[in-house]
Amino acid sequence: EYGTVKIEKSVLDRLVERTYYAEGEFGSDDSFKKLKRKLEEVGKRHQTGGNYFYYMATPPAFFGEITERLHRQKIAQN
Repeated sequence: EYGTVKIEKSVLDRLVERTYYAEGEFGSDDSFKKLKRKLEEVGKRHQTGGNYFYYMATPPAFFGEITERLHRQKIAQN
């Protein structure tokens, strides 16, 4: 609706097929364990080589805690 550049349907379809949603409490280690399992499954399916894009639909004040938990589960590494 707001984009000004036409996107090829095949590119959009590829992106949509590789978009996943993981619901959980960001203060819960179990949520991050569940996320890790989902990422491992996605990684195998799409051969990501461990590369993921995270979109955090949370207030910025919680980003630090979330990234710390990602790190603890060895989901987000340097």
